[in-house]
Amino acid sequence: MIYELHIRKETPHELILGLGPGWRITFAVLTAIMLWILTQTGLAPIPVALALVSVAATLYHERWIIVPAESHIESQTGVLFLPKKRAYSTNALRRVVLRHSSSSGPSTTALARESSGVLSRAFEKRIVRLGLDFDPDDSAPGTGRLHGNIITESERNAARLRELGRRLAQYCEVPFDEV
Repeated sequence: MIYELHIRKETPHELILGLGPGWRITFAVLTAIMLWILTQTGLAPIPVALALVSVAATLYHERWIIVPAESHIESQTGVLFLPKKRAYSTNALRRVVLRHSSSSGPSTTALARESSGVLSRAFEKRIVRLGLDFDPDDSAPGTGRLHGNIITESERNAARLRELGRRLAQYCEVPFDEV
């Protein structure tokens, strides 16, 4: 999977989560293909649009920077030169959590699963979300948020996200929960 967050750097002073090199390589290759197509066909609208999307995807980054000594967690998402940044405090961080849910909402009880139809469950998409929960009194400074979502993936990637969540919790010295 090309869209995966990995620990890119881990030192006693900071931990950086970011997209792996597969993301940029994939979209750089697609950009090169689109540019080649443009040289062969001229400025047709669809190849131009696809080339622009490929360039934007190549320049996209997603990064989480955790600096415990400065009580600082920062989320950066967006194009390299215009990222959207959100700052959180490690002092307000209460836990790292892996949430299981489905396209129909949060994890359902056994009774609710029994009462729903087999066909509707077959098309239900099961997902996991790795996130950070903050103290309601402190919330995330400047955001008013009590939860910062790090990444959402398919349930089949739960083991990888569980391990990543445990490593983050250990690094931040907070509990890891799975709900």
